Amino acid sequence: MRKKWLLTLSVIMVLVLALAACGNSDKKSSDDNNGAGSASGDDQAATLNVTATNFKFNKKTYKVPANKEITINFKSKEGYHGFEIEGQDVNIQGKGTKTITLKPGTYMVHCSVPCGSGHENMKAKIVAD
Repeated sequence: MRKKWLLTLSVIMVLVLALAACGNSDKKSSDDNNGAGSASGDDQAATLNVTATNFKFNKKTYKVPANKEITINFKSKEGYHGFEIEGQDVNIQGKGTKTITLKPGTYMVHCSVPCGSGHENMKAKIVAD
């Protein structure tokens, strides 16, 4: 009986830890300015600031200049998330920076860390033009 109790307790603990990876907060992000911004002048790189909270990115669509260097600054504000651009060599997990150049087009983004029950809805897109 004691072994069954310990096994049940272990399973419950694993489930609690897995669900806690992203949390479940309804708190709104106050980072409305996080997005793409280009520094003044054509020779300077653009910056894309992305913040992930529970089961969403701070924007559904990010606009960046095409054929220019873009520095992506990614952070997980709530929970632990990832930022992956499909078809590109970009997969930042937790927090990090990556510099890339995108050709004109639309690029799909998703969370690359299994973060809980809303993980499959963590999608966005980048429009480079």
